[in-house]
Amino acid sequence: MQHGDLVRSRNALSESYIVDGATGPPLAFDYVGAFKAKLELHSINRPNADAMSRLTRHFPQQMMMMAQAQASSDDAVLLYKQALARPGSQTTLKMLTDLHIAVSGPLASHPQLVTGVDLHSNSLLILKLLPPCTQQQKQAAQAERLAIQTLGLDKHKTQSALVECSLVKVCISIEHARELEIDEGHYDAVKMPRFVASLSQLPQLSEDVIFRGALHLHWKICMLHPSYMPI
Repeated sequence: MQHGDLVRSRNALSESYIVDGATGPPLAFDYVGAFKAKLELHSINRPNADAMSRLTRHFPQQMMMMAQAQASSDDAVLLYKQALARPGSQTTLKMLTDLHIAVSGPLASHPQLVTGVDLHSNSLLILKLLPPCTQQQKQAAQAERLAIQTLGLDKHKTQSALVECSLVKVCISIEHARELEIDEGHYDAVKMPRFVASLSQLPQLSEDVIFRGALHLHWKICMLHPSYMPI
């Protein structure tokens, strides 16, 4: 056998497989179909096309892992819901052009907490959307606005122990609004830095610093709630 024939023979063997004594070309694993089958176990028979497109574009490795026979269908549903909650392309584009924020996605599967990067300062941030859904949520959103305005949290104070944050207007497109169960439009959001370190990793403060911080916090609480009486 010539060398070229031997190489071709080896290549042919490497491209074949044996099933019940028969040989043929290898079959590609349909991980998308297997992933959808996992969703069907939870009565998700018609998954959102945009969410599936985001999964195949941005999370193909995770999809392949979740599609394996031994993988839990609960994990597949969680991954699908994370993609479902991810801001759509229109919302992402509006945040980029209006606020100079590059959106990454929801934080810990909460659609109202959106992570991203402030392109002005190149720092990590979180946007907490304040859509007026229920009456309780309206009151909570109003309290957030009042706290930011009263405490001056939108003005950088190096001596303040409180987190700097500000109110911004975000445009929620219909594709993201559907998952938030709100109407599309402009909504307030709290823009704040994202801290990725645990408190246990930070140096312990002295008792004097803690005492002064407690006094400062007590004064702030009394400003917001004049009737507040410490126990």
